[in-house]
Amino acid sequence: MKELLLFDSSFFIRILRARGDPFNFLSQHQDRYNFATCGAVMVEVLQGIRSPQALTDLESKFEQMIYLPTDKSTWQLIQKTSPGLLRAGLPTAMPDLIIAGCAIAADATVFTYDSDFDQIPDLKVIHSFA
Repeated sequence: MKELLLFDSSFFIRILRARGDPFNFLSQHQDRYNFATCGAVMVEVLQGIRSPQALTDLESKFEQMIYLPTDKSTWQLIQKTSPGLLRAGLPTAMPDLIIAGCAIAADATVFTYDSDFDQIPDLKVIHSFA
């Protein structure tokens, strides 16, 4: 069975800023992984797209990914995780907590270039493809 990867917005933004296509990169690894997204990632990525055509193109490509929802159990997980991070001196942005909550609830691994995710308990994180 393929591992489920939820890509943080940092992955998409880094490649898009370099004028690349993140979905072409993903297609090179589709034999090993299933790819997921969530609402927080889509909002963070799509809010910076200026071209209407590029926006439409990215929206349709996101639609092809497995969508991980934020249901009540995800919000409860976030609610339990956030205070511990704050007490440990590791304040974490709400979008990152939402992404982490979606990943944990779906038993997915987060692919990110953001080291803040490394501090979140019970979250599987990778920063590159092996």
